[in-house]
Amino acid sequence: MPLALDLEARLFPADESDAPTRRGFSVRRLASSPIDVRVFFGERSALQSDGGQRMLARLASDPLVERTERQGSNLAIRLHAEYVDALADWLSSHDGREPLNAEIALGRRYRVNFLNPNATKPLHVGHLRNTTIGGALAASLRAGGANVVTQCYVCDIGRNVCEALAGWERFHRDDDPTSLGVPSDQFVGRCYAEYVRLLGATNPNAATNDPIAAEVELAGDRADELVREWMAGDPATRAAWQRIRDWALDGQRATLERLGVRFDRVFLESASFAAVQRIVDAGTAAGWLTREANGAVLYPAQRKEYAALALVRPDGFPTEHARVLGLFLDEARDAQELDEWIVVCGDEWSTAGDVALEIARRMDAGALCDRVRVVAHGMVTLQGSKMKSRDGKALLIDEFLDRLADSERVRELARATERVVDEQALVEILVKGYFLCRNFAKGVEFEWDAFLDETHNPAWTLTRAVAVAEQRTRAAKPGATDAQVLRIAAMQYHQYRQILRGDTGEFLPTAMIKFATGLAKWYLDEREQPALDRVIRALLGSCLASVGIGARHSSSTISK
Repeated sequence: MPLALDLEARLFPADESDAPTRRGFSVRRLASSPIDVRVFFGERSALQSDGGQRMLARLASDPLVERTERQGSNLAIRLHAEYVDALADWLSSHDGREPLNAEIALGRRYRVNFLNPNATKPLHVGHLRNTTIGGALAASLRAGGANVVTQCYVCDIGRNVCEALAGWERFHRDDDPTSLGVPSDQFVGRCYAEYVRLLGATNPNAATNDPIAAEVELAGDRADELVREWMAGDPATRAAWQRIRDWALDGQRATLERLGVRFDRVFLESASFAAVQRIVDAGTAAGWLTREANGAVLYPAQRKEYAALALVRPDGFPTEHARVLGLFLDEARDAQELDEWIVVCGDEWSTAGDVALEIARRMDAGALCDRVRVVAHGMVTLQGSKMKSRDGKALLIDEFLDRLADSERVRELARATERVVDEQALVEILVKGYFLCRNFAKGVEFEWDAFLDETHNPAWTLTRAVAVAEQRTRAAKPGATDAQVLRIAAMQYHQYRQILRGDTGEFLPTAMIKFATGLAKWYLDEREQPALDRVIRALLGSCLASVGIGARHSSSTISK
């Protein structure tokens, strides 16, 4: 019996030119039924045409097909038990640690840009949502067979970084993370927060919609002096800056390792200055950039959010808008063969991103701009407020992971399943599953009690099913498996393929986690059955790996 993994292509080959047009192809869901596949045609007469009759005759002789039944304009197909058994055996041979590669997107090339952190603070759960979405999207494309490069832009220089440096100078010059016994990124975050609190004054641009408003206007303080010294190449300032930056990135790297997040490429904004100068020279010469009397360089954005996009401050230092744009233009040089350049960002950056693409087109980067897809997500709030590391209103990722791993509920789940899946692995499923099962376009108000509630966080159901399937598979108790139950389970592989192909119309990682959660609920209601346990372990593990949970890729983390 041949093992057809692409069932639709196997039953309806592309070279059957006179076959009636299909309007839909639906594989068995989680219900008892004699039907494995339903095919939808537009009209009843489609199956009565000459092409339809030849298609029906071919299906009747296909060794995969046990029988077909015409139901109006639809066709119901039941597959041979030998095929289902072969599919179940194939699934059972996988341990679920890597996604079952569906080879749907072979030959396609993507870059997925996400996280894009500041080198001033530890990562908080707002970063966690972004990283979870970006990693899931990249993993889904990889599971489909695409060539995917993951990358991030690191804000390693700017007024905020110099604020952290100024805080270190004033409060902690004789300290370092090791002497204080704190994670290095939290030490930098402390320097940053203490300096900002000392400064005290509200930035005059803070009420605008520009996400970098605090960087645009000069404050005339030590941080601005450090910006100028850095631009001038002062050796002492550069050495202190590098120390602060490295501490921040080292700590962030350790956090990302806990999440299994790695990047293939990392771009530092401190390397963007040559590209920024090209933008300024071209734009001022052509007249689409204006240089103000105070020295600032602006682009007339003409958006209701803000009238102009500041690219250069009055002191000549490029803003983050300009630095990010410079990195993007440098990428345009080797992006000719890309199918898509995907960026995952908070929705507060959407307008600035649109304006940046306008500028990039003026710089002859239109070919890459045409391939850009923006995945903008809502903010994560805590007690109704935006995450702000500078005033302590942020739940750090490390604190969140530690608290969850030490919680009695996670410990009990690990004990109940004999720790075949350890606490850290359970935590990864719970945390990433929590964010992926939500509409990414909407904000998330994080509450600890709600997170622990299975009705609010269906990732608990998924986590329990993964642990139970692993435990039962390892125990390998003898016993029979109900053939109908095994058929239902094995056919879910084809649902998995359809989701990877994007047939659901939903955001791909969200559709996959919803599917996996539904499968988990169904499985937990079934009795222990050896063949079923092995198939479910493979399917759930593959679903999770295909959205970046559990699977690991051999690429670099944030580097200096």
